[in-house]
Amino acid sequence: MNHLTQAELNDYARKIRRDPHPHLAECEECGNLLSFLRKVWEAASTVEVPREVVEEAKGIFQSSSGEPSRAGGLKEVLARLVFLYTGEQQLQEVRSIIQQTARQAVYRYGDYSIDLRAEEEPDNIKTSLVGQISNQRTPLTPMGGVLVSLMAGKRTLQQSKCNGLGEFLIDFVSRERLRLRFELASEGLLIEVPLKDINSEG
Repeated sequence: MNHLTQAELNDYARKIRRDPHPHLAECEECGNLLSFLRKVWEAASTVEVPREVVEEAKGIFQSSSGEPSRAGGLKEVLARLVFLYTGEQQLQEVRSIIQQTARQAVYRYGDYSIDLRAEEEPDNIKTSLVGQISNQRTPLTPMGGVLVSLMAGKRTLQQSKCNGLGEFLIDFVSRERLRLRFELASEGLLIEVPLKDINSEG
């Protein structure tokens, strides 16, 4: 039996896809994982930002005038972590699907949600980062063409553009203080996502 991919289940959990899928009616395993993902997204909408995260954001993005910094006319903002799976937790009913992912995290800023999945290559040198950005208020908003940059300090290590579903793929060698930048020119935003939670090097 071919199970639904995690990306497909995420789309159903976030109501990006609403059409009924025949597989969900006959597969208890996928149904359980979908139920779990729905609870994650419901919980994410009510999570309060920890004080230390707020202070870290202020330290990174506030200029001397006290206003958020801007790059290229875009307002730099910091997404908050709302869900983290590192492989230590296991849910028995979805074990066979979710254990395929080494580390997974969900970040949010305003209406935007960023789902990241990091998988180490067998040689433990490179890490593949698969992600998706979506607008939770208007899930059908096209996200194709959003520029995603992998940053280390002020250096741009790699760039990728999202497809029509907001999905992207970046391969990288783990190192300290990596982060992603999402350029949403139409919104005037530059969303930053620190990768310390899912990067093995911190």
